[in-house]
Amino acid sequence: MKAIMVNGLFSLRYWFKRSMVFMRRFTHSQGFGIQSPSAYRFDREVINAHHPYHAYADLKHAFPHEDRLTLKLARLYFRIANATQARRWALCTLQNDVYCAYVQAGCRTTIPVDGDEVGEVDKVAAADVLVMTMEDDRWPMCEVFVSSAHERSMLIVEGIYASKKAKMRWKELVNDERTRVAFDLYDCGIIFFDHTKSKQVYIINF
Repeated sequence: MKAIMVNGLFSLRYWFKRSMVFMRRFTHSQGFGIQSPSAYRFDREVINAHHPYHAYADLKHAFPHEDRLTLKLARLYFRIANATQARRWALCTLQNDVYCAYVQAGCRTTIPVDGDEVGEVDKVAAADVLVMTMEDDRWPMCEVFVSSAHERSMLIVEGIYASKKAKMRWKELVNDERTRVAFDLYDCGIIFFDHTKSKQVYIINF
């Protein structure tokens, strides 16, 4: 009974927070204000795509106790993996097992790396996609990846609004001369490194 009450309170807090974020970002829904065709497609066909992939049900069954936010992000990573077919993903989060399963379901040829394991720095640097949380002990890993990024690299940072320091570091990343197009989803930020694109940050209602 206690567990049910705790889960219920968590769910209420989650939906209240989501409602507030949705209202603040309402004018950024459905690609509104995005002038770049490629950025618009990424928003509508990947970030906010609502296609009912069959893999979702199987994956949710495999991880029945994960919270809503974890599953929401995991499905986003599934769609990114499916759209980009990037082979090398590095994961530096508390949900590596969940995300790994979703990413590999989206792209069968993906070779995931647990960036938190000792000795994996070189593999993180060589990854096409890095998913990490905005925490002090993972910041050096982020710098390694950004320094080695190529035009098709993608950096995904979770918790960009979790604290004042997290917001400051997200701002540093999007202002870094090595980064280009960025998408602010509130729950996470996505950064690209293609220098043929103009530097831009898109606020997305995710």
